[in-house]
Amino acid sequence: NEQERLALQLVSYVDYVDDHIPGSTGEIKGMREEIRAISRAKGTPTLFFTANPADIKNPLAVFEAGEGIDIDAPFEHLDSTFSEFDRSLLVSRNPVAAASFYN
Repeated sequence: NEQERLALQLVSYVDYVDDHIPGSTGEIKGMREEIRAISRAKGTPTLFFTANPADIKNPLAVFEAGEGIDIDAPFEHLDSTFSEFDRSLLVSRNPVAAASFYN
């Protein structure tokens, strides 16, 4: 009927405006469709996962900062001389050690 046609026309106008407002559901829907189209055209994307150890939790960061670590300590208490807070201070004072820890 005529009222339904007018209501659908109004919805299409609102959808058009909604598609061009940043962060709106219409824009998000459009981005999803774009991702689906790229996936159909070029295949499923390859995802890479990189695990980065926390430098303030690892005693090797203390070693990189120029401090000694106790190798003979039990493995679960590898660096009992430095607390996590002490390690974070050492790493924050020596950013080169933190950078070399990741290499």
